[in-house]
Amino acid sequence: MPELFEVDETLEELIERGIAVDPRSFEQEYRSAVAAVLADAKLDPPADQRPILGGRRGHHSEHLGHILAPMQYLPRTYPDAVW
Repeated sequence: MPELFEVDETLEELIERGIAVDPRSFEQEYRSAVAAVLADAKLDPPADQRPILGGRRGHHSEHLGHILAPMQYLPRTYPDAVW
């Protein structure tokens, strides 16, 4: 989840220009909302994990390949399809 609020140089410039919203500005609100939903559902929040950062710069974990394969199946199988 930390990557949701990571700001790289490109995003920082967009924030400064007023084009993008700074995700750090609503991180605490987001975390509080998720915590409230988990509490209502009587679920414990997941344990903190080592954050995987750098996705905006192309640095991904080994799990990305397993996610991309099924996502790419349809457009590769039906390249002329329109969604």
